[in-house]
Amino acid sequence: MFEAERSSGGFLSGGVTFGAMLPMRAVPFQVVCLLGMNDGDYPRRSRRLSFDLMAKEPRPGDRSIRNDDRYLFLETLLSARAQLYISFVGQSPRDTKKRSPSVLVSTLLDYLAGKIGAQKRDAQSEDDPYYGLVRSARLQPFDPDYFRQNSTERSFARENFLAAQALLGPRLNVQPLVSAPLAEPDGHFRQVTVDDLCSFFVHPVQYFCRHRLGMLLTDGDALLEDQEPLSIEGLSRYQLESDMVKWRLAGRTLEAYFPVARAGGALPPAALGEALFTGLSGPVETFIARTAPLLATPLPDLPVDLVLGDFHITGRLLNIKEQAMVAFRPTKLKAKDLIRAWIRHLVLNIVAAPEYPCRSQIAGTDKVICFQPVPEASAILARLLALYWQGMAQPLAFFPESSLAFSEQIARDNDLPTALAKAGKIWEGNSQRPGEAADQYNELCFVDPECLDEVFVEQAEVFFTPLLAHREVEG
Repeated sequence: MFEAERSSGGFLSGGVTFGAMLPMRAVPFQVVCLLGMNDGDYPRRSRRLSFDLMAKEPRPGDRSIRNDDRYLFLETLLSARAQLYISFVGQSPRDTKKRSPSVLVSTLLDYLAGKIGAQKRDAQSEDDPYYGLVRSARLQPFDPDYFRQNSTERSFARENFLAAQALLGPRLNVQPLVSAPLAEPDGHFRQVTVDDLCSFFVHPVQYFCRHRLGMLLTDGDALLEDQEPLSIEGLSRYQLESDMVKWRLAGRTLEAYFPVARAGGALPPAALGEALFTGLSGPVETFIARTAPLLATPLPDLPVDLVLGDFHITGRLLNIKEQAMVAFRPTKLKAKDLIRAWIRHLVLNIVAAPEYPCRSQIAGTDKVICFQPVPEASAILARLLALYWQGMAQPLAFFPESSLAFSEQIARDNDLPTALAKAGKIWEGNSQRPGEAADQYNELCFVDPECLDEVFVEQAEVFFTPLLAHREVEG
């Protein structure tokens, strides 16, 4: 720990000197460290008052804080004799997105890269874009890499070492939420709707916790953004694109929807919001042109009232056209989209109403997937209902993205170790995209890192093997 000590000696008092970057302090030092050189923090921004007449009519020679900071940065570079260390926050602690350093640091890096021949790495090394110039630190001080013998960055903090040991050690005291099957569910769980089945297989563990245990997990209070949004990302972008697609399918123009989106707060203000809306309009129009032919000649909604063994399935099938039952999403298709479409497709084939098709199509921005008629639909759905009943007694080891990755790989080359390895990558995730293991429901119910076992394999094959056999992908 550093201890603050006041000295009448002032600036140069021996040892390590901490201080702000001020003019006339550019004296030689063996080692100079600059901390907090983040984008937006340095150079500093001028805070000008509305009644500052000098700011309204600047003249040559007026003081500029940003120019002063640029000169101070140059002075500091010239002061370092043996080593110069510059630190900045390179990634967000909230979502691990890359952050840029101060524009002065970026300029210096570009200059050095050109002089010493350092080349930028590929896209897989976004956390270290300048080889040999930038070194990325771990997000947490107790990261095990700080305490490995061959690590280039070492830590000697005992409390962090103990935390790293606990992180790597066996989780002896952690038990799954449900270690044994519960009693058989009540009979009313056999009365199930089509939407219930879709919700269950999209996230079986969450469905079990909510409907069998009555447990609802939340992420806590959402953090309010401390900066005005300058872009549209993630769920906000998807919601806006979905609303734009629905507006267009209703026969109205996107130009007419712009004031609606702006009034609803979906866009950044002023010209930036208009530019972002225009940028989204092109892909939306392309998606509409691709999807519109699928939506022609609609048929009435089809009611569902099925009895399969001890189960009674009810509901309603929507968006049925003469050629196929259609679903669409203005984004890349994911495993949960296939799951919903497949379950509804099986029900459609079992109902087999006259003059109704037995094909289904689901369209995304990346592809269109078609499901062909399934003569054995009743037997397949009966096996899914057996999985559903099993999943209402204990958490089901069925994880949509990981199970789909496994099933696609095993169907491709029938290599079990390779398929499990691919599923494991999806399950674990990475720094850019958390895996299904990070889901709070899965964390509670599957604490064993080796949960992708023979049960996982069996349940993945029960669901996805017939799906893949009847799937056709159109680019």
